[in-house]
Amino acid sequence: MDIPRKKYSNQIDHVAIDRKFIRCLLDVSAMRGADVGSDHILVRSKFQIKLKATNNKSTLEKRHKLNIQWLTNSPEIQEQYTRELEVQRNKLGDLRQSTVNQIWEKYTTMLNNTATKILGGTQTPIKEWMSKDTWNKIEERKKLKIRILNEGRTHEKRKLEQLYTQKDKQIKKAVRSDKRNFTERILREAEKAAAQILREAEKAAAQNDMRTLYNTTKKLAGKKVSYHRQIRNKEGEILTPNKIEVENTIKRLKNNKATGPGKIHNEQMKAGLDTNAYYKKFGKKKLKL
Repeated sequence: MDIPRKKYSNQIDHVAIDRKFIRCLLDVSAMRGADVGSDHILVRSKFQIKLKATNNKSTLEKRHKLNIQWLTNSPEIQEQYTRELEVQRNKLGDLRQSTVNQIWEKYTTMLNNTATKILGGTQTPIKEWMSKDTWNKIEERKKLKIRILNEGRTHEKRKLEQLYTQKDKQIKKAVRSDKRNFTERILREAEKAAAQILREAEKAAAQNDMRTLYNTTKKLAGKKVSYHRQIRNKEGEILTPNKIEVENTIKRLKNNKATGPGKIHNEQMKAGLDTNAYYKKFGKKKLKL
């Protein structure tokens, strides 16, 4: 486009590119010196071809996300999850004659199926600090919005809009409350963990246990602590932990951590913690909980 008196001109560089290569386009520049017998100007583009990520289902398994935050934010959901887990555990029968791998596979399947049934899956990232009640209010607001769009009468539409405004205020208030409760809970857990480490350090110092004192100091400093290998008895057998040690270890697991090979969240194990029931079902197996 020419400006009056042709003192300035404006040009637009058009590049036709396939959609799958649009993220590879880095720069576009006009080569004004190229003479091709036309009023068009040659345009040069710079690409950086990127490797496509593999999408082989046999080697790359899609991660199934769960609404795991409801186990800590909603007591009703946690109680429902515990009851369902007890029902599924009774269906396992006696597994004393099964191998460790068979028991572990059935155990992980039981936890994952129960969590999928009670908690449900999610495809979009959600706020972990929002409670179940807040999400229910959001669904109610969404239904009100649909009713407003479908309502043709002006008088009824105004009533629905007033209800929508009230529901929106309730949601904002609930969100602020959920976030405040979540922050306070995280702070309490951090204070509790720090107090536990301090008690261990004081006990180690009183007993002149320098090794434990050193490890607890490293924990407080946030540095990695090197742990010892498994302890064996005189016959060479690995000394497995007892029920109390297993229960205390599960209780000390941190929330909001990535799952391992078994796809089990720490919140699932802590919510359905019943070591006596597991020992009755599995027997004294060397089960890696």
